[in-house]
Amino acid sequence: MSRLAGILAILAVGNTGALGAQPVLPYHDGLNRYATTAEVIAGNALVGGIAAALQATVHGKDPFRAFGIGAVGGLVHLAGKNFAVEGGAARAWGGLLVGHAGTSIVLNAGRGVHPFQELVLPLGPMRLRVLPRDSNKVRASVNLFEAGWLLRTATRDGIRFDWERTFSTGALAFVTEHRMLFRDDEELAGVALAPYYLLSEFARDVDETARHEVVHLFQQQFIQETLGWPLEQLVRSRIWRGHMIPRWIEVGVGGAAIATFDHWISNGDGLRAIQEAEAQLLHRR
Repeated sequence: MSRLAGILAILAVGNTGALGAQPVLPYHDGLNRYATTAEVIAGNALVGGIAAALQATVHGKDPFRAFGIGAVGGLVHLAGKNFAVEGGAARAWGGLLVGHAGTSIVLNAGRGVHPFQELVLPLGPMRLRVLPRDSNKVRASVNLFEAGWLLRTATRDGIRFDWERTFSTGALAFVTEHRMLFRDDEELAGVALAPYYLLSEFARDVDETARHEVVHLFQQQFIQETLGWPLEQLVRSRIWRGHMIPRWIEVGVGGAAIATFDHWISNGDGLRAIQEAEAQLLHRR
């Protein structure tokens, strides 16, 4: 298990291929196209159900029941994404709450507990975990992986924090004065890496790009909380002295490692392409 933890960390550090990104000029070739409404609805239900069923199998719970409840959670999560991209701070923050309520339903379904046993709310690299039925009703923690990326971006030259967009979208926003080049010298209008998104001053439509990247943040946080965080807890329980890591510390590399592994085996045509197709549809609502 210690080897597994090391592999996850290495994969996460090399996660540049799994970023949520939007080119300056939209592209629609291959899988990089708009998804249909039916595909997005079915996809979110399916991903929610599978994530819950996988976790239920590990915990020895009923995977079929978990799949059904997880599918509902996936649809609630989708509703949150729809609210968040409609524009305005009220809708953005409301979408944040609804979306992560859906994430929590999936997480709880996988554990075989009440759908609202634990409610998780990411606030930047911080996590608030609300347990209404527990004596200790609120637990706070920090995601070290996300905190490290946030610090790295915030301290780079030519990048400024955008207070207005942070408030209006409900997600940490930065703007860079530099051109962002990706593979094959493709110029990007924005990238997302939970817990923030970075916009280019050269973007054709900065508002549209911001909505696009917010969708990617929802996607990344969903993967981290429903698959990455349970995987981290499993590793902690198996490695030597893993129980000595304080509960308020989350290493946080699970979701990034999953995304990197998917990119490696699919050459970018798997989960990342599906997420891009969804973001292309939702950000234009």
